[in-house]
Amino acid sequence: MILGAHISVAGGLDLAPARGVAIGCEAIQIFSRNQRQWQAKPLTEAEAEKFRIAFGTSGLKSACVHASYLINLAAPDAKTWQKSIKTLTDELRRAEMLSIPFVIVHPGAHKDRGIEAGWKRVIVALHRILDSAKADHVTLLLENTAGQGTYLASTLDQLAFALQLLNAGDAAGVCLDTCHLLAAGNEFRTEAEYRRLKKKIAATVGLKKVRALHLNDSRKPLGSHVDNHAAIGKGHIGLKPFGFWLIDKSWAKTPALLETPGGEKNYQRELKLLRKL
Repeated sequence: MILGAHISVAGGLDLAPARGVAIGCEAIQIFSRNQRQWQAKPLTEAEAEKFRIAFGTSGLKSACVHASYLINLAAPDAKTWQKSIKTLTDELRRAEMLSIPFVIVHPGAHKDRGIEAGWKRVIVALHRILDSAKADHVTLLLENTAGQGTYLASTLDQLAFALQLLNAGDAAGVCLDTCHLLAAGNEFRTEAEYRRLKKKIAATVGLKKVRALHLNDSRKPLGSHVDNHAAIGKGHIGLKPFGFWLIDKSWAKTPALLETPGGEKNYQRELKLLRKL
């Protein structure tokens, strides 16, 4: 497992690799643009080159972009849907310029239009995005959710269904978040339960489609359907279950990223804690 965390890009994208290395990361996740705004200043080739050089000399093994939280590919209203398509297309193009191989996105919420209708909107949007982005070296990763409200992707079956409909080969995959898994009702807190969950992952999305992991504890209990991250070992998952993921050779080359409260000031301690497992 290639351990890392979500790193700030304050002051410039090219500063993120050194920040990651300083706290013990082997992989980093970043926002490539302001995640709270639809509009974004274009990424220049000079900025992209500075990042590529900084990353290439850092010793880091992997990187991911997390797409804007504003994106809702299942949105029933045309305005939000079109903005989401435009924004995610831009995210993929930026990742291509930065030589970052993965872009992680939450598929979105159907807003009481139903799961089937929501996924239809998502798939149409993703086909348009992948066709127009021309980001041939980037894999788009759909992230599982806790199932809060009308958010899609709360089950492995939904993610498998989406990948099947998308039929995009290596251009699409999955990012699994441990907090979201537990909150959505997936038990993995004993070794036997972890093995059962892994078999379910293999039978649905497929192990090879899991290209990234988010390692987060959960402030809410099993099946709560509430997305609320806790520090590693301080929530309802606890410390020991993270060891099941860490020692599993299936994830040996998978970037596994922290998104826990407190950000970078706590990541160094948590990375050390995880490595002891």
